[in-house]
Amino acid sequence: MEKIKKFEGNNVKETIYPEGVVVPNPHASWSLAFKENNVLDWLFSQDKEKVGWTENNYEY
Repeated sequence: MEKIKKFEGNNVKETIYPEGVVVPNPHASWSLAFKENNVLDWLFSQDKEKVGWTENNYEY
């Protein structure tokens, strides 16, 4: 979230699932995320040119 906001990416939403909700593998939180309303519409509406992203402002 910090890196996204650093590059003026303000169209973000952070969801933290309580411990034990994502089972059996906590790394599979995407399965719950994709059940959220409009997440796919939001995902496919993203465009790096809309936020002024360039190769010059890429940081690791």
